[in-house]
Amino acid sequence: MWFTWIFRLQNPIKNSFLYIPINHIDMQKLTVLEHKHITEWYINETEKIVVVKYMGTMISEDEVRSKIIR
Repeated sequence: MWFTWIFRLQNPIKNSFLYIPINHIDMQKLTVLEHKHITEWYINETEKIVVVKYMGTMISEDEVRSKIIR
């Protein structure tokens, strides 16, 4: 039974992470991160970075960067 169960599982979506210093970000453009291939994003005020979690198989790092970099 275990053997059957293990082969029925699907692989989880692999996410990639991008860490960009706040001083490189155009803060007005952050709303474009509401995209179907971007899982989540947030501003880490302590470390002064923007963290973007995205589906690396669907959108490239360069595409994400071009959306928000100054």
